[in-house]
Amino acid sequence: PSALLGKKAAAPAAKQSAPKGGVQAAALVKPPNKVPPRRTDALYKEWSVEEVCSWCSEIVRKEGIPGEVAILSAMQEHAIKGSHLVMLSPLLLREELSFGALGHRLTFLQARDKLVAQDQGASAVDRAKDTARMIENLSQSVKTLTLKLEEMVS
Repeated sequence: PSALLGKKAAAPAAKQSAPKGGVQAAALVKPPNKVPPRRTDALYKEWSVEEVCSWCSEIVRKEGIPGEVAILSAMQEHAIKGSHLVMLSPLLLREELSFGALGHRLTFLQARDKLVAQDQGASAVDRAKDTARMIENLSQSVKTLTLKLEEMVS
């Protein structure tokens, strides 16, 4: 009928395959360009599901891993938080989180390992800074006590 009026018929909307949970991916995940940012000051272990999805979206796009919407949907469906990232395996990525090719799974795990190493380095630096502050405070305390003892003796 719309052809008779000189208008093109609207193209049917592309269907997305539903993840294992049966809910369409688009219903669970915000559009990829709307994934909320993650806290850059927080260690990955403290990330929420949304922050993990933000990081995952960056990696998937940067590395050209297909299936971003399905992957993010599965991460949300399975409530993957930052503390869970180190537990992911190639099998879990394929079976539960909608990653396809082994190469894509390995690329994702390399990015995860790099993230973990960066955070471990940051943790070591923070511990060293804390130790230096503690030594400085102790040094100040010793100086103060020394002055007080000298006053008492004099």
